[in-house]
Amino acid sequence: MQSTSHSAAGSKDKNGLNRYHTLRGTNDADGSIHKQIHWNFSALNASPILADCVMADWHHQYNTEIGSLNQEGKRYMAHHDSWLDHLKSVLCEGILWKQQLKLGQTFSEIDPLNFQQTHEQFGMSWTPDTLRIKYNFDGRAVENPRTVSQNALNLASVYPRRLHLSTLSGKRTNFYTYLATAQKTKYAVVPIHTEEEFHLFNSSVSLNGNWFSPNGAPDFEGMAAWWSAKADGKNIFYKMHKHLESHYKKWTEKKQEKENLVNSLSQRKKNQERMQAPTYVSQVLDPFQFFDNDLTMK
Repeated sequence: MQSTSHSAAGSKDKNGLNRYHTLRGTNDADGSIHKQIHWNFSALNASPILADCVMADWHHQYNTEIGSLNQEGKRYMAHHDSWLDHLKSVLCEGILWKQQLKLGQTFSEIDPLNFQQTHEQFGMSWTPDTLRIKYNFDGRAVENPRTVSQNALNLASVYPRRLHLSTLSGKRTNFYTYLATAQKTKYAVVPIHTEEEFHLFNSSVSLNGNWFSPNGAPDFEGMAAWWSAKADGKNIFYKMHKHLESHYKKWTEKKQEKENLVNSLSQRKKNQERMQAPTYVSQVLDPFQFFDNDLTMK
């Protein structure tokens, strides 16, 4: 009986058994997709901008190859520049050929990229309006457009409709601005990572801090909204409540570790002074001796 989570692939393996496509994608994803993504990023140490571009390039190639295999039943062996394919079709249609050329696709007078674009955003996820309002991700009043830095981006430059490789630039871009534009927030939403953010978090959850809680964890939902008022887009950035909750766990573990060292100081003092004494000589065991098969020592 065929499982409802699988569909017949229409081919057989070397043993004559039917091949199936999994609808959940788990097996294929773990052994194929995730492995290829790992290979793409393993040696890049990619910034958010490069990572987003690499993923977009990989998605495009993968969808093209899998689409050819599933729809036509054959392996895709051509290039992946869809824009060039359409341009070739347009140029060839203006010539009277003695024999009809096989361009690999059906000609259309309308550029496929000129159709109405979807509102769905791939790559970096944009922040829903409910969360932007809840955590005050719009921050203070937006600057006058005339005072906005020339490095400021718009969504069209982050996710352009045409990806002509010949027009790509190697100019470095402020990746915080890039993230904020993709996330549709005033400043980037990132985990705690700067020195100023570490100091702000430590002072806010410590004794007499704004979010000090003697019994249990603080209210991370309210803390995230409070944090947004402190953001400046340079040293302090927006946070989701999960960012604060995750860092609080690490902060608590580190705090408990320091407290344990202080509480055990009197117990460790004697051995510590002995090991740090100039006359201390460590006693070690003799090296391990190997034996031959005849049980005689080497």
